Amino acid sequence: MREKKVRYDHLKSPWKRIRQALFRFCIYGSLLVAGEVAFYTITKLGRLIPYVKAIFQYRWEVDPVLSLHHVWEVPIKTFFGQASLYMFFVYGSICVFGLEPAYRWMKRKDVPLILRGLVYMSIILCMECTLGWVLRFFTGYDIWIYYGPGTLFTYTSLAIAPMWFICGLISENVISLIDSFDAFKMETYGLVPGKKGKRNRIVFTSDIHIGPRAQDEGNAGWFYGIYEVYLTIFLYKVSMDKRVKELVFVGDLFDTWLYPPDQKPLSVAQTIELWKDSLFMAPLKRCIARLDAVWYITGNHDMGTRQEELSGLETEGKNLVVVSPQEFALKHTLSCGTVLAVEHGHDADFFNAPDDEKDSVQGFPFGYFVARLVSAADENQSVGSALDKALRGAYEKVLVAEFSAKHDETADHRAGRFFIRVFTDALVSWVNAKRPDGDRIGNNTIIKMPSGYRDVTVGEVKQHYSSLLAQWLESGKTSLLVAAGRGGLDRYARKKFGERMWRLWFVRLFSWRNPDLIVIMGHTHFAKIEYIMDREKQGIYANTGCLCKNGKQSGRYCVVLIDGERRCRVKLSPL
Repeated sequence: MREKKVRYDHLKSPWKRIRQALFRFCIYGSLLVAGEVAFYTITKLGRLIPYVKAIFQYRWEVDPVLSLHHVWEVPIKTFFGQASLYMFFVYGSICVFGLEPAYRWMKRKDVPLILRGLVYMSIILCMECTLGWVLRFFTGYDIWIYYGPGTLFTYTSLAIAPMWFICGLISENVISLIDSFDAFKMETYGLVPGKKGKRNRIVFTSDIHIGPRAQDEGNAGWFYGIYEVYLTIFLYKVSMDKRVKELVFVGDLFDTWLYPPDQKPLSVAQTIELWKDSLFMAPLKRCIARLDAVWYITGNHDMGTRQEELSGLETEGKNLVVVSPQEFALKHTLSCGTVLAVEHGHDADFFNAPDDEKDSVQGFPFGYFVARLVSAADENQSVGSALDKALRGAYEKVLVAEFSAKHDETADHRAGRFFIRVFTDALVSWVNAKRPDGDRIGNNTIIKMPSGYRDVTVGEVKQHYSSLLAQWLESGKTSLLVAAGRGGLDRYARKKFGERMWRLWFVRLFSWRNPDLIVIMGHTHFAKIEYIMDREKQGIYANTGCLCKNGKQSGRYCVVLIDGERRCRVKLSPL
């Protein structure tokens, strides 16, 4: 995952910047002098490993008149190495004046890893050669010297270029770590870009899935135990951060789907009442009271949530504000002129947002019943994992099967009907494998529906949704039938930036303009930031990840948008 780095340089005096640069210079110099001492042993070991030994064939020695070349002849087990103190200044200069600026520029432009490595390699080769001649001029000695094929201008060699490629990429982690200490200090002191005290941040989170309360009361969904603590800490951080002006829940804040068939799902209002004394309620209400607004864009697991259902969260005359993605866009104009588009993302997922309501069961998407069935399995597994298993076999059967047509039924609907039947049967078989023998699910199993809806059977569900397969094939919104995967929304998000035009990537690589569009979604439970530079619109696609049980990604994140007058920035922030 690639994170947008926040720069604090303009908050520092010139003298403070120089002091911090000197501090980093000393860190790099000290680390790499120690690294050079170890480099002799590493090189000897590398030359003993088949295939890998090809990148350790450079001939790097010291001026012969100094009689220091014998270090290459000592046994490996002695771990002997050597370095001149001049290398402290050489390595510090390469890092501070070469690698650091290149790293920050390329990360800001989201340059691919291979190209970054080539740039680092070129910088090290050029500065190594230049500094070698400088030291020769001042000392009269060759502090280092190369021999053999590939040698360039005495003080560098193409033979060591692969090693500098690898070292350059490794240096990114060191630079990032040092930057993170600086950023943490600035965050702790409350220093922010722009004017002091300026509220210019919007925080986005999604997929919390607050549902059943106690895990010992049957299925507890994906939000329980430690996740209540995580949410509490996150909301306290947001409520106390004076830079944050708005908080946005990008769908699936509540969960009315993850209930086994024999349990009647709670409404959002009932869920709020169930959690009214929980740890996170106090900081949530504090956010509502203090921030300019707390927005709530519904997802698929809480679709249809109405404003009146949130009355239990009202505090000081304010509440979460339920808005559609279109309404949210109309209410938000960024200072830098960038367009902001926010949605949960399930519109690209036909299992969770079918277009043909006439073919649905009481207006519910097919994914609703999939979630209900998966919740009946006696296993802590996400819906996405279960769908992947069932989809593979079902789709293959559709491709090779012969269908018997119903009266006035098109070929597409015939294939779709067969697909839904096979998929449901495969899913039911998977669920039954996780249940006791005497408690199996079948066509006659009743699925208890929420208040206001009649109960249905598994067999009834299988008789609908025959149009979904054709809709997915025709639209091409995503490359997956189910978009709730790591990259399930990537294709859908990129389409919002227009057609691909590779020549624009090279033009924008050296451009400092603000992004034209920022797209923020959830749904996938996988946090990421992707910089779009090769399409008609330049911009950023960010996904909030989730704050619930998750098997796709370690760690929890939120998306933070910093709305600056000259520049808009987006970053993933760990929770």
